[in-house]
Amino acid sequence: MAVFETLTLVILFFVISLLFLNTFLHGRVSQSMTHLRLPDWYHSYKGEVPGSITNWLGDWFIGAMWTIIFVLVTVSVYLFYKSAFDTIGAGAEIDAFTLLLFFNVIFNKNWYSVFFDMGSPGWAMLLLVLTFLTAIGMLVILGIESKWLEFGLFIIYPLWLVYAGYLNAVWWYLFKKYDIYRQVNDDGYNATTKKGIRGNKRRGANV
Repeated sequence: MAVFETLTLVILFFVISLLFLNTFLHGRVSQSMTHLRLPDWYHSYKGEVPGSITNWLGDWFIGAMWTIIFVLVTVSVYLFYKSAFDTIGAGAEIDAFTLLLFFNVIFNKNWYSVFFDMGSPGWAMLLLVLTFLTAIGMLVILGIESKWLEFGLFIIYPLWLVYAGYLNAVWWYLFKKYDIYRQVNDDGYNATTKKGIRGNKRRGANV
């Protein structure tokens, strides 16, 4: 494998590792970390979300699922690039896949902050839709290239995003029904210390 191709794989793993590390540090892996990282409004109203797995198994399950998904996606992407670099004429597919992956990482990484830290489920839903569309784009490329092992490893990601989209939509409804925006705006929220930030008014930012 050429030096450029090896360097590309190293950079790819670095980007995906950053995404995984960001997810871990935000507290999705363990229940205790999740409890510390999530705002009061989430714990107050999460029982109102029908079909939420966390109501039965606890918040730790979401972290466990994301951990599994990112591992599978990382393996899938690595196998795709490894085989694509050995295929003559696969440059266009690599470029398209890389572009979709780049934007997918950005959309996914920022969803957490927009939903929990900003308390904006509407904007978070937009990010989630974009994350889903870019994931579907990558899945289509894997199918076109007949990378069925990579396809099978990757498909859990967009499927899980569909479920995440349902939860996001329900939370968006709850925000409007119970005026959770008022609580977010009046109290604020610091994702690291779980302390209210008085005077931090963001009424125009909530959607």
